[in-house]
Amino acid sequence: MKKIFSLFLIIITSNSFAQVSFEEGYFIKNSGEKVSCLIKNILWHDNPNIFEYKLHDNDELRIASIENTKEFGLGEKLKYVRFIVNIDRSTNDLQKMKYNRNPEFHEETLFLQALVEGKASLYAYKDFNLKRYFFATDSMRVSQLVYKRFIGTKDKRSIDKDRLKKNERFKQQLWNAMPCEDVEIKDVNSLNYNKTELVKFFKKYNESTGVNYTYFGAQETRHLLSWTVKAGITNSGINIHNERNDSYNMNFDKSITGSFGLEAEMILPFNKNKWSFFVAPTYKSYNSETDLTYVQTITITKVMKVKADYKSVEIPIGFRYSLISKDKSRFFINTAFVYDFPMNSSILGEREDLVDFEIIKSRHISFGLGYRYKDKYVIDLSYGLKKSFTSVANLITEFESMSLSLGYKIF
Repeated sequence: MKKIFSLFLIIITSNSFAQVSFEEGYFIKNSGEKVSCLIKNILWHDNPNIFEYKLHDNDELRIASIENTKEFGLGEKLKYVRFIVNIDRSTNDLQKMKYNRNPEFHEETLFLQALVEGKASLYAYKDFNLKRYFFATDSMRVSQLVYKRFIGTKDKRSIDKDRLKKNERFKQQLWNAMPCEDVEIKDVNSLNYNKTELVKFFKKYNESTGVNYTYFGAQETRHLLSWTVKAGITNSGINIHNERNDSYNMNFDKSITGSFGLEAEMILPFNKNKWSFFVAPTYKSYNSETDLTYVQTITITKVMKVKADYKSVEIPIGFRYSLISKDKSRFFINTAFVYDFPMNSSILGEREDLVDFEIIKSRHISFGLGYRYKDKYVIDLSYGLKKSFTSVANLITEFESMSLSLGYKIF
């Protein structure tokens, strides 16, 4: 089983690294020339200074930078525009925060991500933990929307929440620069400095003015949380080694049994949604028998039956990585830390004074791979090897399993 599992893993992993995700896009040179190309879309966590592209499928990989590029994008899905702006990089770290409420601007050349473009436009900049938003109107150049946290008093005896103040000048900026009958002062005052609320505000403003606008947020996103019911089969076996007496070693035959469970998967919102976190409580069982030869007297040996009855709920908690994604279908690999909770499980011999082991809760690591079709149906294969599932000190126990399951996403 291990060899088969390793072979599948090597094949799928090799195919995934051979495939590089490039999407149709464009960039504009300093000269104003617009170049159609294929851009490697990695859904940048931070605003980039460079990007990779090809002029066609068989072209060599090329790199463009902020120094020679005015703008680049992927249709109406994603767009970065170069601006020379004044940006305030004041920290939100309380230990490093200053008493000055005013922004400390520095001029920089940055690629800003376009979120909304129209009569009023909204742009975003992110650099690790730093998030800043910029705006422009048809009569005003791009400038930062000011939001700054600062310390309001030098009295360190004050509670932190009382010392911490906010400069929310961005509300006044929006009210002054974007007058509109459909926007009231209460709408501005209730705004928080985040992407969701600012995008909603700029969309509302542009719609109310009757001017066409573009929203660059239409990249395909999947539901962050999904639930999948699963059922399958498990091929498993138990090996027990007695450190004190090798004659009491036991090897139980492989047994194929059914399993069923429910998986919750949380998509992590970065790197093109390739990473996810999952929890999958699953009921499994195992039943098998083996013969054990034991010494009754100095001259007499006998054989008895030993039965393994193992029922448990496994709870894998782990991470999953999508290797190849296309048309809502994807190959994936995953690894999980598995908690195992047995239910009235034991290894019991015909002579209970010789063999009577209770199977106790344990944990182990599992590895898996699979394929999800049309974001609805899933098939996956997983391998696990759990050890030390009894409390008997002189026993080395192993429970090896290979599971194949089918699943259906319910929501």
